[in-house]
Amino acid sequence: MRYLTELICDLYRLTDHHKLTTATFKNLADIKLFKPTADADTILQLENIFSEYSLRYIDKDLAEILSNLITTDKKHSLDFDFNKIQSLTDSKSFGCGWSKVINGSWFKDLYSWGEGMYPAENLKAENILDWKDNIWHIEHEGFPPRNPINVKYYSWFDRYVASNSGGSHHAAMVVYQSVRDGLEYKREAVIKQLSIDPGTVEILDKNYYSFIFQIKTLNKETRIYTSEYEFTDALKDFGQNRHTILKPVN
Repeated sequence: MRYLTELICDLYRLTDHHKLTTATFKNLADIKLFKPTADADTILQLENIFSEYSLRYIDKDLAEILSNLITTDKKHSLDFDFNKIQSLTDSKSFGCGWSKVINGSWFKDLYSWGEGMYPAENLKAENILDWKDNIWHIEHEGFPPRNPINVKYYSWFDRYVASNSGGSHHAAMVVYQSVRDGLEYKREAVIKQLSIDPGTVEILDKNYYSFIFQIKTLNKETRIYTSEYEFTDALKDFGQNRHTILKPVN
């Protein structure tokens, strides 16, 4: 009887049903992504994931489809409202940096960050003099007036992200005070609007399955990474090794 049971189990393991069930129960869960914050690195930047560089090693047919997934529409504005900016690309107060100040990565956007910062002698938003001082700082640090501001608009998040080289704290104060007090600060900007192409999504939906997974798991006892490709190994058995892996870039 035991031999017969083991034989049945061995035969069942050869079926597609078992392979798919194994992959599902071992690896699939609800997708969890970071909510965007004032820190642009918390944003799902699909334009980088599906860039020509990121797709260079995958199947050519699939790469051609994915390369059309994100559409770009660029426009030039002479009076872009600075308070539309919700995230920045650079700050000493993003992530786990050394600067012991209120972290911009904690807040959902620049307005909230500016509102949450403790006022200091050289960084506050209490009156019109502070407003002018904060503008002076951003124009001499991360947003020089001789150049247009480079902005990306992520349509899937409804979010404006500005590229900067500094001045993040003062920029947050400008956005906060602009909204709170109804003040205007407008700049020349080059705005790149990024959108997801519905036609390409339809093609992918008809012909492919996609999964988001973590390829490495840390063994708590040995402190080493094991089962690195457990999920993809299951896919190889079920899908005849027809799978492609794209790694995140941020």
